[in-house]
Amino acid sequence: GVYRNMAAAEMQENLPRSPGREVDPFVECILSKIIHSDVTIKSQQKDEPDLTFDEKFAYLKELLTDSTSTFLYRFGHILDIGHLTYFDGLPQSYELELQLRDLRKHLDPKQRKIATRNRRFVHMEKQLEKGTYFEEDAMRSRNPLLFEHYVGQYMTEEEREQNDKKLSDVLWSAHILRAIDKEERRAQLEQQLEEEDCMLEESDDSSSESEDAEDEASKRNIIGVPNIQISDNPDTAAKEKKMLKKEFYQAMQQSFLSGDDKDIDYSYIDADRELDLSKTQEWDDVDAYFDEDGQTSVDQMDQQ
Repeated sequence: GVYRNMAAAEMQENLPRSPGREVDPFVECILSKIIHSDVTIKSQQKDEPDLTFDEKFAYLKELLTDSTSTFLYRFGHILDIGHLTYFDGLPQSYELELQLRDLRKHLDPKQRKIATRNRRFVHMEKQLEKGTYFEEDAMRSRNPLLFEHYVGQYMTEEEREQNDKKLSDVLWSAHILRAIDKEERRAQLEQQLEEEDCMLEESDDSSSESEDAEDEASKRNIIGVPNIQISDNPDTAAKEKKMLKKEFYQAMQQSFLSGDDKDIDYSYIDADRELDLSKTQEWDDVDAYFDEDGQTSVDQMDQQ
């Protein structure tokens, strides 16, 4: 096609040439694309010299000829979507058709965003089952200010004491670690509160006295503070606190899905094909989750 001819002509001008190396110009484009990437072409011993361009080219060409499926499995994610037209012209097998379909999803920007969103969701679901990363204490440690706004500020003294008495049946070493974590959490909270005060001061400087009430509400929205007055009725208050805690959980999940958790290696999760949902799995829960108000959408991820 047009892409094939243009790409081949453009890439051929810059390709190193070797005597006797005759190959389809479009194949040269594909192999050169892989060689110039950071991917490991072939495993080598530490004392072995690096492969030359021609050695890499010959290895890839042989792999492409002998096992197209293996070639695509190892290097397909590096290609441009237009490169796949070459493979469309090869004898098709069921496995190759599946690979090309999946690669088009991966290489198409919109489809890739959807795949990334879904992989993060599946990873999150697994973490929720394990009950570690999304445990309340773990989330509180990651964002103590958000916890304080949604949960902490509404806790009674008794509830705070009960929340801090989870060390009674653990080993002394664990107690020390927990104490250190508590100090780190307190320091992080103080830092976040200082940053919040700066935000509020800046907002105060730009507002007039006649707009104080409206500005106070908007400031609370800017920093994400729930504008809630807990009821004096114990039963009603318990329901309101439960609702706020749920919102805290949702906010922390959204933070993960949006790619905002600094302690997470998103590149590993986003590239994990084992997190892809199979055709036999239901998509309703995934789509419903992202369609809810306040949840991460593909458009939000596009703004990262």
